[in-house]
Amino acid sequence: MNKRAFRCPATPFLIFALLLAALAALPSLAVAGEDPRISPQERAAFEAVAPDQAKSCQRCALAHQKCSATCFGLIEKGGLGSCLTACDNATATCTCDQAVSVRSEDLVPRDWLATTKAAACHGTVSCQPDYPSCASWSSYADCDTPFCGTGVKCGECTCDDFGHCFCGPGPAWKEPMERFRVCFDSLGNSCTEWQKFTVSSCGC
Repeated sequence: MNKRAFRCPATPFLIFALLLAALAALPSLAVAGEDPRISPQERAAFEAVAPDQAKSCQRCALAHQKCSATCFGLIEKGGLGSCLTACDNATATCTCDQAVSVRSEDLVPRDWLATTKAAACHGTVSCQPDYPSCASWSSYADCDTPFCGTGVKCGECTCDDFGHCFCGPGPAWKEPMERFRVCFDSLGNSCTEWQKFTVSSCGC
């Protein structure tokens, strides 16, 4: 039996995929008259999981706020921790980068892609600032071996009288993933950047 397919719960990963789509579909916050408010507590929760390049992104912060708010109705159903963890997963991949028309997958040989998937993760590799012109990031792909670890919001959850909910740490299934993009310098030389990310799914 495929251990990876058996151990990874389907629901949190479905939530993760839906949240990624929602992040991409959010309208610009630059619309005249729009003034979204994010509390200091919500901002701190967002910055705790957002990548460095997205910490100042209002669009990503608002998406995390809205996503977390939808989870609070699950406290009585026992799904709050899994939902909040899925929100954190989606936020960790949020970006405010401008759209790029060139796909990195189209710039490398197909057989090279096949050999990199499901192999050891490359870790985080940056080509900046020497290779400033980059194609789009590839989609995330599995790498390394999934394992049972700890999720910061996968334990028991409680809510206070003000509607603020808190979940403690608990067991979580960890799935390492990575993506890449091809960047170029002014002479046309290329360099491949890598970003690693670990998806957490409550329960082992």
